[in-house]
Amino acid sequence: MSRILLTGASGRVGRALIERLASPEFEFALVGRSAESLRQLSDEIHARGGSAHIIEANLSSKTTPETVVQQAATAMGGLDVLIHGAAAYGFQPFAPSSPELLLRVLETSLQSAILLTHAAIPALKLSNKAVVVQIASTAGLRPVSEAVVYSAAKAGMIAFGQALRPEVEGLGIALHTVIPGQLQLQPGDTGLPPAHVAQCIHELILQRATGCAGTDVILDETPSE
Repeated sequence: MSRILLTGASGRVGRALIERLASPEFEFALVGRSAESLRQLSDEIHARGGSAHIIEANLSSKTTPETVVQQAATAMGGLDVLIHGAAAYGFQPFAPSSPELLLRVLETSLQSAILLTHAAIPALKLSNKAVVVQIASTAGLRPVSEAVVYSAAKAGMIAFGQALRPEVEGLGIALHTVIPGQLQLQPGDTGLPPAHVAQCIHELILQRATGCAGTDVILDETPSE
């Protein structure tokens, strides 16, 4: 069984991951702001024979990530996979945006990933199948003028992964950054279905068993089944 700490669990990709992975093969620590949403996801996982633990948390706090990792590792008896799905967007012009909004986007979309990864390394080093998956965005490669700080945060996440990858590889941890394009809001809309992002992440987790190293994966188009 792989033990997964998933942030942004109630988001579109988080839900798609749970839909794909919920089974006796995976145990989850679900992180999010809404306890009600997390309970619904936990019930779904349990109904499909999996295990889940709920961690209600605001990841924009500097002290929260370390506490979240400790709670997850204690509840699951260790940690094999860390998935950074939490994000804040702030789609509006930069100049009239409040400093509070700008900081929330940075703290949730970038700072939390950096601090969670740092806090999780000691637990991940103990696993023989350790994986970190960051969910970035093509906005980090091709900045979006209506989402200046979000674009900067995702660019920072991509750079963070590239810079850290050699160090954590030496510790036995594969660090992947998945970089999807615009996601569908509803089935049938334009954009990348969240289920295909979940498929990619699932494949990266499975590849770790074969010793595959970390990488960047750009998902601008719908991958084949």
